[in-house]
Amino acid sequence: NCLTFIHNTEHGKVRYKFYNKFVQSIESPSVRGKIGSHIADWLYNPDEQLRNSINDSLDTGLLLLEITFYINNNAVSEEYIHNHLNYLTELLPQELIYHNPINNQWKSVLNKLAYNLLVVDLDNKIALFSYFVNDITGKVIGFYMYNITDNYINNVLKLFSFNLPILVVTSKRDNDDLIIRERCYEKVLVPNITKRFELDELVTYLTNGNKRFAPICKLDELNTTNLEDTLITKFRVINAKNISTLKTDNVPIKFINSTVYFILTEKRNTIEQQYLKELEDEKMFMKKHNVTIKSVKADNDKVDSVVKTINDSYDKLQEEIQASKQLRMHLRNCLITELMKPKTYHKRLLDMEDNVKMYVYGIRDISTKCRTRYLLAVSPENKLTPTTPLLLYPADRELKDFIYNRGGVDRSSSLYDEWYMIDETNKICGRDSSKWCFVIEKHGTAYKKTKNLQ
Repeated sequence: NCLTFIHNTEHGKVRYKFYNKFVQSIESPSVRGKIGSHIADWLYNPDEQLRNSINDSLDTGLLLLEITFYINNNAVSEEYIHNHLNYLTELLPQELIYHNPINNQWKSVLNKLAYNLLVVDLDNKIALFSYFVNDITGKVIGFYMYNITDNYINNVLKLFSFNLPILVVTSKRDNDDLIIRERCYEKVLVPNITKRFELDELVTYLTNGNKRFAPICKLDELNTTNLEDTLITKFRVINAKNISTLKTDNVPIKFINSTVYFILTEKRNTIEQQYLKELEDEKMFMKKHNVTIKSVKADNDKVDSVVKTINDSYDKLQEEIQASKQLRMHLRNCLITELMKPKTYHKRLLDMEDNVKMYVYGIRDISTKCRTRYLLAVSPENKLTPTTPLLLYPADRELKDFIYNRGGVDRSSSLYDEWYMIDETNKICGRDSSKWCFVIEKHGTAYKKTKNLQ
């Protein structure tokens, strides 16, 4: 996210920098720092000038240009400074600059994420939590935790992680052996019985961005619109100062074993058990025929082959699951992005061509106190892909019963479950499985008795 150039002059070196401020903010606290982030500073920057620049950049992105003069104890003229400032702007021609809204960049980052990671050293009571890692720079977007307890760890995972599967890796010494275990969990919201910690949705509370975990408390001027809420992240500020003293049973979130992890583990265990049975049967046969010694090498070769087959099948299944998950998330984001477009993108149902089937993939409730209305995302194509062109048509209350009754689809049908709320905040429902919800088709026009077109 950064380009740096060094220019040698008679007065010393001059360094020019171009960088994407948003990407730099979410990645690390400093150039040399390897762990941390500036996500909280993006939502409310302590520097007023930068805070205003961030607010003005949400529709375009924020490109920063920096220049540094390394002067060898020689005075420089104003002309010298301006010449290099002009040169800095000339290094990046206008035709190479393009706009990319901040929320598009944020969604692109989120769509690449598969899970959050927690690595725990049980012997030293230290843990490292990571939202994600940059494979190129090696920087960890996360934080360290010290003097950990079960209650402390549970609270951090419940309240400060993204709404993604959480991979937990623990390590512990047993004499000369290092025992490493892993489990994968997902967060689910449960009914709040105690009322001591209120939550009506899964959110991600903000930390101060340093490499050591510390929550941000009571930041009144936080601007969460700088990063819009998604199914993966909804940033908020927590009121509790000491997370370790908060009893985790009072937080209305529990962990369940990740479905993705179970699918992979079950398939791997099934293949392993089948192999072990076949190997045992083969050994009994060979022992019966007194060829056990000759079979040792053959067994080793077969073990290697089966292990490779298991690993290949495991990797392939994992890739397919992640690809399917990313596709559904991408389709969901496409529907939400289209249905949130302003009225200038809306078309009239009366202008739709006659006898042309239009497939409805998403519906947004845009009703007001005085009028019931729905916005339909439709396409003439009968399968939704990331490149499917979507048209937006407002529809009146006549469509309400059809929408709420799922178009007459039987509730016991497998199709019924796939039509659900995909964005509760903006009242958007539909399908992210490439299938359409229902079909609309226009057959001419009708007139009321008052001769008004309807």
